[in-house]
Amino acid sequence: MSGPRRFARLLEDEIDGLEAVNASLTGLTLLHHALYLPELVARFHPDAVVVQINDGELDDLNRWFREDESPEALLGRFRAAEAGAYPARGGLLAVPEALARKSGLATFGYRRLVLLAAKERRRLGGKFRATPVSRPVDPARLAPLVDGLYARLVAAGPPVVFLYIPNMKYGSGGCENKWPDRRRFFSAFAARTGATVVDLSDDFRREYAATGEPLHGFSNSVVGTGHINAAGHRVAASALADGLHEALP
Repeated sequence: MSGPRRFARLLEDEIDGLEAVNASLTGLTLLHHALYLPELVARFHPDAVVVQINDGELDDLNRWFREDESPEALLGRFRAAEAGAYPARGGLLAVPEALARKSGLATFGYRRLVLLAAKERRRLGGKFRATPVSRPVDPARLAPLVDGLYARLVAAGPPVVFLYIPNMKYGSGGCENKWPDRRRFFSAFAARTGATVVDLSDDFRREYAATGEPLHGFSNSVVGTGHINAAGHRVAASALADGLHEALP
């Protein structure tokens, strides 16, 4: 793969003998992880599992959240929606589906295509109907749901380590969390449940103070926005290695 190496690969340089398997892709949420982790554990038998989270995680959960609905009920509804997104095919269309069951690369490509198609349908649909008012995210409301999803992840077996990659605001005076309430949510989650959450906020601040270079790349020509860049992946790998050392027996 061209371009900078991601933190999953850099992590192998941080811990001798480690093999990191990247089993995720863009667009997955904690709901996806809670559904699919048991299957991935049965396939790969990992010693530990890293779940990447960010500030947008709560927005994703907020779109699915219903009052007084248990995490298991929500996951059942989400599973049904997922099944509808990947319908069974017949004839020639059954070939890519069959390949996706046997090939990790084909699965990645197939799911990525479906995610992009769904996003494009929402974008085009919004041009022809009134835009609904988004419900504000109340982190406290989502706490029981996240706790329930975490319990399901833990039940899969291996230790779970969360890697929290925050959005940052960069300026001449340093960099600060763009969504400090989201950071406080994940900090409170860790304190409440005992979960291991590797929070990169302070690591990013120290690196930016030392180099003056943002840890995030470009999005729509705006410096310091979008996904983390090569420096951000390097810092993430180092911090994650420390978190894994603490989580592993």
